[in-house]
Amino acid sequence: MANLDIVNIEGISGIGKSTQVNVLSNYFKSLGIPILINRIGNDIGSGLKATGNTWQFLQKHPNGIVINDGSIAKMMQMEIQSGKPQSEIAQDFIGLTHEYECLNHKYNIINILISINDISVCKDRIIKRRNIFGIENPEGIEYNIDIQTLVSNGLKIFGDQVLSKSIDFHILNTHEKDSILEVHEDILKVINENFTIKNPSFEG
Repeated sequence: MANLDIVNIEGISGIGKSTQVNVLSNYFKSLGIPILINRIGNDIGSGLKATGNTWQFLQKHPNGIVINDGSIAKMMQMEIQSGKPQSEIAQDFIGLTHEYECLNHKYNIINILISINDISVCKDRIIKRRNIFGIENPEGIEYNIDIQTLVSNGLKIFGDQVLSKSIDFHILNTHEKDSILEVHEDILKVINENFTIKNPSFEG
């Protein structure tokens, strides 16, 4: 199997993807693998910055792995759910889509979508996080379960959409009672079934 270069971990707000990115990063680091984490928001600018950082990092560290917290898919889904015509969305994302396609051609990428049936669990996690950190609204907007459900469903079939056929997700269905470690082990299982994790001495 080919060596893994890039991991995209995607999911709606409150699903726990950022936590899993951190846990996966610590695991790879324990193996001696150089790691870059990109936190991708819902805007094209953050996506372009992430792709630029990815190119630079992997050229400098051919034995490294990039982990993206988010992907182009979610920001596209948010645009789709806003009602914007797909032709306009395609034009808006043409530059970022090109960068993703170039990365996909050069490097080995796995896209993992963390999903959950009861999306109200995600809202509860967001509220809990707000209370813990004393932040009135860290997401910038109120958590809309209906919109998040549409985005989640859209991400599950994203690979079938005209906007970006190259992004196919391995869907990881989780449950409210699944521990962080259990989800992490499921992510590793998906990775190991599709790619070889690099040896730190790998020189490209």
